[in-house]
Amino acid sequence: MIPDKKSSILNDLLKLMRDSRLNDSQKLEVVNLIEQEKTATEIQKDRFKLFYGLNKDGEKAMKFTPIAQIYGCTAATIRSSVFAMRDKLLKYEKEISIIENIVNECKM
Repeated sequence: MIPDKKSSILNDLLKLMRDSRLNDSQKLEVVNLIEQEKTATEIQKDRFKLFYGLNKDGEKAMKFTPIAQIYGCTAATIRSSVFAMRDKLLKYEKEISIIENIVNECKM
């Protein structure tokens, strides 16, 4: 897939997640993709899920500062974790079709 198209699809997904537009099934699919990522730390995964509202409690997306307070670190550290996880998702090849399907479902 063309890198610009992949980036666009992922950016669409990230916006949909921040706007709390995914249903529970779609959230679960994204969480499964995140959990399968072997190069990300558990902390990166957890911070990413909190930032995008994918945590198990079903809470809405959180901002960097409240997440930083939970972890006892800075907002910049949280931002770094979230962006690192996002960059890992950008490297997906075959999984991008799952992400694209979710985006398309939400646009209907």
